[in-house]
Amino acid sequence: MPNRDEARNILILTDYTQSFKEMIDPVQLQALFQQEGMTTEVATYEEIDPRVHTIRDTWVVYTSSQLPVYKRYIEDLLYVLMAKNTLVPRYEMFKCHNDKVFQERFKGQLGISSLPAYCFATQAEFMAAQPTLKYPLVYKGASGWAGGNVRLVHSAEEVLGLNRVDANQLFREKFLLQAFVPHLSEDWRVAAMAGRFFVLNRKVRPNDFRASGEGKKSFIDPPRRLLDFAQKVYQAMDVPCLTMDLGYGEDGCSLFEFQGVHFGQGAVTRAPHYFEKRQESWSKVPGRYFVTKEYARSVLSYIRGLSSQK
Repeated sequence: MPNRDEARNILILTDYTQSFKEMIDPVQLQALFQQEGMTTEVATYEEIDPRVHTIRDTWVVYTSSQLPVYKRYIEDLLYVLMAKNTLVPRYEMFKCHNDKVFQERFKGQLGISSLPAYCFATQAEFMAAQPTLKYPLVYKGASGWAGGNVRLVHSAEEVLGLNRVDANQLFREKFLLQAFVPHLSEDWRVAAMAGRFFVLNRKVRPNDFRASGEGKKSFIDPPRRLLDFAQKVYQAMDVPCLTMDLGYGEDGCSLFEFQGVHFGQGAVTRAPHYFEKRQESWSKVPGRYFVTKEYARSVLSYIRGLSSQK
């Protein structure tokens, strides 16, 4: 954590195109931080690379990338920065981005109960697990977004057809098999930002089991039990902002996937309201909201919370 005397320094890191991918304007974000008395710099990863070892006592607000090679480049820099600075969000959120397998590991580490899932990297462990697997299951390759690389599978043969094995009997990419929730007609995309919960309902696509990607979406009121679950997950993750894909049914709530960095903001930009818990009950607050302002508010709230703990 930054030294208390230096805790007003923020570094906003963009990618090589000078973009901050969460639909956020980095220049406007810088101005909002500066209005709150924060000394703020905007730079690309390439610009800070030569001096990465000299940066210290700074809140590093960063973005990620969908490009594997560039994401590994970012990872190297964030790892170095983490030693003398505080990453916002935490480093684990970067690891979770575009890696559904690590998401499962991280959920388990935090004790967040969700759907049973089985992770694999080798053909031997996959075949050995067959007696315990109850198909159909949801196949999820580690990478992918908007419902891509996700399939409903009914046998080991289907999995092997999706993910080829090389000469070393290693799969092309690690993957997980998640329990399938039958008869699910919808899911919920929830964006949590410093106590405000923006909720988007997404209907399952025709002749499909997935609700993510393109489909019928609306801002109908969610069950209060789902909001309680979303709040519990958000608090456990300990991040300024979090998007969650949630299911709700007779057996309760399920966390399908989540992102704390490089996430879509449709639930915020188009939302006519948000939900906020006040004195143990949920209130719906109408209005239109600007993503960059909400993001800045959430980051500042998070930073102040961490600073007060020191």
